[in-house]
Amino acid sequence: LVDTIRPQNALEPIRRTQTRIVALQAILADGEVLPLAAYPDFREELERCRIAGTFLSLETLVQIDRLLEMVDRLRRFFRVQRLKLIVLEPLFAGLDPLPEVRKIIAAIIGPDGTIRDNASPELNRIRHEIRAQQRRLNHEIVRLMEFARGQQWLHEDQATIRDGRLVLPLRAESKRKVNGIIHGQSTTGATVYVEPLEIVEINNTLKEFEQAEKEEIERILRQATDKIRPNFPAMHKNLEVLSELDLLNACARFGLKFKCTPPVITGTERNFRLRRARHPLLALHKEVVPLDFELADDVRAVVISGPNAGGKTVAMKTVGLLTLMAMCGLPIPAEEESRLPLITRFLVDIGDQQSLENDLSTFSSHVNNLKHFLKTADRQTLVLIDELGTGTEPTEGAALGQAVLAELIAAGSRIIVTTY
Repeated sequence: LVDTIRPQNALEPIRRTQTRIVALQAILADGEVLPLAAYPDFREELERCRIAGTFLSLETLVQIDRLLEMVDRLRRFFRVQRLKLIVLEPLFAGLDPLPEVRKIIAAIIGPDGTIRDNASPELNRIRHEIRAQQRRLNHEIVRLMEFARGQQWLHEDQATIRDGRLVLPLRAESKRKVNGIIHGQSTTGATVYVEPLEIVEINNTLKEFEQAEKEEIERILRQATDKIRPNFPAMHKNLEVLSELDLLNACARFGLKFKCTPPVITGTERNFRLRRARHPLLALHKEVVPLDFELADDVRAVVISGPNAGGKTVAMKTVGLLTLMAMCGLPIPAEEESRLPLITRFLVDIGDQQSLENDLSTFSSHVNNLKHFLKTADRQTLVLIDELGTGTEPTEGAALGQAVLAELIAAGSRIIVTTY
């Protein structure tokens, strides 16, 4: 969702996003935390199981239950904080805790995340048989181990498992002392793993019951999935709403961390004013000197001139980035008196766009950009041009720059350019 953030072309969606983020910032400032936790994206599993006969895995059902539990917590949190979060009501209204789905899952899956014995009478019977066979097997293996130990046939002190079967670890020279099936040997060859004939039948019976258990669990999961399937669209909706809440919450946390505020965005006024603006990426790495910037209603363009490393480009980028953020509805690292007009188009020429592939010099690439700017700029455009008129003979470059500025001003655009 972060990758889909784009500037909006109208005031209403911008202000809606602003008010939602401000509401969440207020909650955070009061020491409250939206009860959001990490959750898996199981949409592919839901898509796979749309077809009858398919079934959700045990892991996915556990994930669904935990997600619905979080949805329920969020709904209860909203009810308590409703007055503060009223602007987010349409989002919270889209959350459905699906209690019937949770009831279906709870009937077959225990708190430890495994299938309950009583998920079905047949599963209960099978597991009872498995436990009985395991007790019988353990009793028999203990007896055989004690006998083999007394005869000094053992190479290891404990029975082990090979190919899913319980076996005796015999000395290589004693492997013929016990009637049974050999299941391989150790890497050194000193130990041979033998399944005594006395327990082959028990192992076989145990394997049959384990296979029956697996088949019964699949039948239970298939039946549960059939019951849950009509709720797949609501689960998709839950994931979408949770993602949007998560994004808005991240924006609010970002806003608090960087001391951001929502600027006033006007549809009619042309004033362009940023108070104590800071570039957020620079602020990650060092103390930033705040920037005050203003374009009065009757001023269209600002030309920033000065030597290299004087901060011209940083100033321009700060204004451009904060304006872009504001048009996305995001809070910006500037003080509350900041005001911006609605900007629906950003035209930017920063950096060396030289292209060997397209046979473009630095100057040619700039001229191509300027040509595009002159065709598309209007009253709701912000134009940023770094080093206007450079890359060619200075007098010609200055004349070109002046002509371009005159045309952009006539189009009604807001313009910031840097030059030497």
